[in-house]
Amino acid sequence: MATTKKDKILEWVRWGLAVLVIPLGIWLVDLHSGNAVQDERIAELQRYKDEDGKAVDARIEALERSLDVKAEQIKRLQDDLKEARSMQSAIQANTVALGRLEVKIDNVYRSLTEITQVLRAP
Repeated sequence: MATTKKDKILEWVRWGLAVLVIPLGIWLVDLHSGNAVQDERIAELQRYKDEDGKAVDARIEALERSLDVKAEQIKRLQDDLKEARSMQSAIQANTVALGRLEVKIDNVYRSLTEITQVLRAP
């Protein structure tokens, strides 16, 4: 069988390609297993994300309820503060009225003292 230069080159190419099939197969298996591992990691992270998302949602709801309670407490405190301010105004008005009343009582007392002195005088 006469082998020509072209046949020899084709033989070497076939031999080279045959040799490359094994590393290519190993690389494909490695690539496939790497993809499978990545898919599993992605699925696991998605599960954690979903669980954490539910926990975060629950925490947000709890905080919203807490904020509602705090808002109600603030409203009550503001109402109490308004009432205290009105009481303070009433107390100040009563203090002024009491001061006037004391002055009037002192005037009446002086008048009574003078009347008593006039009545006791001979």
